[in-house]
Amino acid sequence: MTEPIPFDVSYDFDEQLWEVPRNPSAIQKALDWLTTRLAEAELDAVQRIRYYSRIGVYARMLHQYETAIDALQTALSQATQQQHERLVLVNQIRLAHVYQWQGRYDESNALFDQIIQTCETNPRVADYLDFAYQHAGKNAFDQAEYATATRYFEQALALRKAQGNAELVESTELALSLTQQRMQKGTTMTHSEVQIRQANDTDLTAIVELNYGLFQEDAGQRDPSMNTEWPRQHGMEYFRDMLTGTKSICFVAITDAETVGYLVGYVREPNDLHLTKSAELESMFVLPMCRSQQVGRQLVQTFLAWARECGAQSISVSAYAANERAVAFYQSHGFKPKNLILETDIEMP
Repeated sequence: MTEPIPFDVSYDFDEQLWEVPRNPSAIQKALDWLTTRLAEAELDAVQRIRYYSRIGVYARMLHQYETAIDALQTALSQATQQQHERLVLVNQIRLAHVYQWQGRYDESNALFDQIIQTCETNPRVADYLDFAYQHAGKNAFDQAEYATATRYFEQALALRKAQGNAELVESTELALSLTQQRMQKGTTMTHSEVQIRQANDTDLTAIVELNYGLFQEDAGQRDPSMNTEWPRQHGMEYFRDMLTGTKSICFVAITDAETVGYLVGYVREPNDLHLTKSAELESMFVLPMCRSQQVGRQLVQTFLAWARECGAQSISVSAYAANERAVAFYQSHGFKPKNLILETDIEMP
């Protein structure tokens, strides 16, 4: 029997049907707890498989894909050695889910096809068929293959209604509703259709306007001391320096030949006060119409990869405490609270 996890691992679904942790820091604590239990506890073979499997799920939710894949491949290998067909299937579904979130659709498509065939032909795992259809539907949804997604969701829904599981029925009905909305709107943006590239001089005007949008939406609503016209007054010079700097980087997100998002950051070398190389995600912004379509996630992942290649050992980002959406977004990428700035107004006599 697997121990209950003593942390809040609950989540909601966003408009892309991705899980969004309600408390990302608690999910990270759950990951650390599971890892510790694997090292210290006396677990039997099945328990170890289940612990690795749960690490894979929670690491994916925090976008720690390498950790998720390592854990799920370990779970799969051990389940295969134990000839435990059900755990093999569960971990195949979870591994395919990671490939899907990474945009590795050739691998996720092939694995979901295999999973569905297994569930349809092997009576010992036939009760997982609704999960196979449900997750294959999400995989198709991410690729804007809405007709295919609808077919899979309808098959999952029929099975779940027959089982009488109200919670699972509700989950599938939500997926069907979002799919139908996308079909009606003609929304076709997928993760793979958004191009993330390093910015150049031709992008300066678009970057400045995006930065202006950030100032209006964020600082303009939360910090009356900020000059919200700064981007248009000084942005061209500032971002030109960032583009040409040896320690800084700027990425833009392009779809349909339009710049819909940007991210700028830099690395700091060690010094007498700070002994390790670190990186700072200075600012980013995605147009409202392109949110909940993973544009921001791709920008952050690209910056994290760049910082890692630069040898940074940590990455920081600042956000207004009142901007709960931004804080939750960064926490979903593994950022944790560190410094706390307190401020009070001075009453004039």
